[in-house]
Amino acid sequence: MTTEQLSSGEILADAYAVRSILARGGMGAVYAADDLELQRPVAIKTMRDGAVLRREARALAQVHHTNVVAVHRVGAHRDVTFMVMERLYGTPLSEHIAARRQRSRGFELDDALAILCGIADGLTALHRAGIAHLDLKPANVILCAGGRVVLVDLGIMVPEVIAGDRDPCGTPFYMAPELIDRALVPGRACRADVYSFGALAHELIAGDPPFPGTERAAVLARHLVEPPPDLCAIRSDLPHRLGELVRACLSKLAADRPETAEELAWELRAIAARTSRPIRRPR
Repeated sequence: MTTEQLSSGEILADAYAVRSILARGGMGAVYAADDLELQRPVAIKTMRDGAVLRREARALAQVHHTNVVAVHRVGAHRDVTFMVMERLYGTPLSEHIAARRQRSRGFELDDALAILCGIADGLTALHRAGIAHLDLKPANVILCAGGRVVLVDLGIMVPEVIAGDRDPCGTPFYMAPELIDRALVPGRACRADVYSFGALAHELIAGDPPFPGTERAAVLARHLVEPPPDLCAIRSDLPHRLGELVRACLSKLAADRPETAEELAWELRAIAARTSRPIRRPR
C-alpha cells in the first residue's frame, strides 16, 4: 500500500470502513467511507505529506460553518495519515463552469450572486479563525444539493500570524501578486484570498479567468502588471457596482482591495437587493 492509497474494505482506527475512491491527485486521494459507530457516510482524505494533512485538519477543526467542510478526526493507519471529513454530495464549481463554457452559456446573475455569497461567507469564517485559504479556486468550491456552497482543500492554508516570506504556491489563474512576489505580509494574508475571490468571480461571470494562458510564467506575469478586463463590457446585464467590486478585488496592491471577505458578502447582498435579485439557492 502506498502512502496515498487505501483499499476498499479496510478499517481505519476500528471506526471507519473504506468503500471506494472518490478522487485522486498528485499529493493524495479522497475516499468514500462509512463511520461504523455513528452509522453515517464520511469522506477520508490522505496525503503523502502527513504533516500538511494534520495542519489542514487542525485548521478546519477551528471552523464550524455551513460553507466550510467539517472535519471529524485525524489519525494514522499503517504509514498513512488520514483525515475524516463530512461526506459532501455535490460537484466542483469548476465542472459547472466548464459545462457552461462548452454551451457558451454563463451563470444567470442571481445564481452567480448566490454562489459568490456562499464563498464569501465561507472565507469570512476562515478569516475570523485567523486562517487564509491561499488556494481559493473553482475546483475547491463544491456546489451541493439544496444550494449549499462549500469550501474545501486547505492544503496550503496559512495561519495569519506566520504568513511571512514563502515560496509561490497556489494555482496560477487565481494567485495574488504578493504570493507571486513572495511578499505575503503577516496579518494581510486574507487579502490574497480576496484577490483569488475576484479572479474566481470573474471566471464565474465571464466564463474565463481574468488572465488566461497556457504558460504558468506568462499567466503569473499578467497578474503582476496587466489590469483586469472590464466585466461590464463582457456582460451587459451586469450591475456596474458588481463589476467595480470584482475589479477592486483584483487590485495589484493588497491595500487597495476590499478589506475583508465579510465586506464582500455585504456588498454582494446589497447588489442583489438593488437589482431586485434576492440571494437564493443556486440552481
